[in-house]
Amino acid sequence: MVTVRTLAADEWQVWRELRLEALVDAPESFMSTHAEEVTKPDTFWQDVVAATANHERGDLWVAEVDGSAVGQAFGRLDPDGSSVHVFAMWVSPTARGRGVGRALLEAVVDWGRDAGATMADLWVTEGNEAAETLYRRSGFEPAGERERLRDTGRFVVRLERAL
Repeated sequence: MVTVRTLAADEWQVWRELRLEALVDAPESFMSTHAEEVTKPDTFWQDVVAATANHERGDLWVAEVDGSAVGQAFGRLDPDGSSVHVFAMWVSPTARGRGVGRALLEAVVDWGRDAGATMADLWVTEGNEAAETLYRRSGFEPAGERERLRDTGRFVVRLERAL
């Protein structure tokens, strides 16, 4: 069974571990790289999680299967609260195909809707068919924006969904 919950500020090690795993597993899915983040000190991770967890405009979510953390997502509201942005979405290869991604995505979107947002958006790397399929099945559609992903030669596209 999949459980999705928000992280507490003192759970920075959970976020760090998942983030570094994500950057190794899917290097062309994120704006930063494993090499950039693996050398960051513990204080960096502590500060990031403390500043983000249970913030009035954002939060961090972790998905667990049988008590083990297998996925993560970050949500942030626009300053005016009209849109929720989904970032850092990732599911461990060992947990894919089990509804973890959908549960994470819906947790962030539901949080945004409950906070008053009327739109949700996210970015996905072109060619990441599994992620694109998940997002489209969840009602996300292309928003007409496309940007280069670092120096990879790949592009990311923005998807959006009315809430």
